[in-house]
Amino acid sequence: MAETVQSVANSPMSQHSSWFSRFGPPPILPGEDAEAYDELLMRASGGIKPTDAIEELWLRDYVALAWEIVRLRRFKESLIASALPDALRTVLKIHKVSDRRANILVKKWRAQGPTAKDEIRKTLASLNLTFDDVLAQAFLIQIEQIERIDRLITIAEARRNDVLREIDRHRASSAQKMRDEIQRLSKMIELEAIESVPIAPHDGGKVRP
Repeated sequence: MAETVQSVANSPMSQHSSWFSRFGPPPILPGEDAEAYDELLMRASGGIKPTDAIEELWLRDYVALAWEIVRLRRFKESLIASALPDALRTVLKIHKVSDRRANILVKKWRAQGPTAKDEIRKTLASLNLTFDDVLAQAFLIQIEQIERIDRLITIAEARRNDVLREIDRHRASSAQKMRDEIQRLSKMIELEAIESVPIAPHDGGKVRP
């Protein structure tokens, strides 16, 4: 990690950190890894290689959107994990496990004791089930929230892709302007070269002695 921090400190993006700070702090929530965000910014900068201030702003948008997508996917995982105890209880109840036994297993799952997972897996196996059945139930419990997050991810991915297309269009436009300017200069040079050649005087077709 120390090497990563040092590489970020020496990167071109780090040298422009004060410039980026004018547009507000990076979109990092409390508890998120600021160093991971800096590394993402550095890697994206190395891949996109912004050529001007406009592309640097687009780069900032691209990284913010990429970070948001990762965050939303993490939220999905957290939602499912938070529903696991209730999902386990539901699955056990559906398969006629006594409330007392189910409460013990759920309590052990919450405590995450050293033998809890093995005991729960054995109980599920005796019912011809696996922990995937519990995960599926947890998914169903949170399905509405997960669908909302999936829509937000789709929107963020579309916006992120739009940023890349804008950079491509900007570069294509800049390249075309450069080609046009080169052609204009080439024509000017050719015209100046022609005008600088002396024209022989017209002798009226007479034959010189």
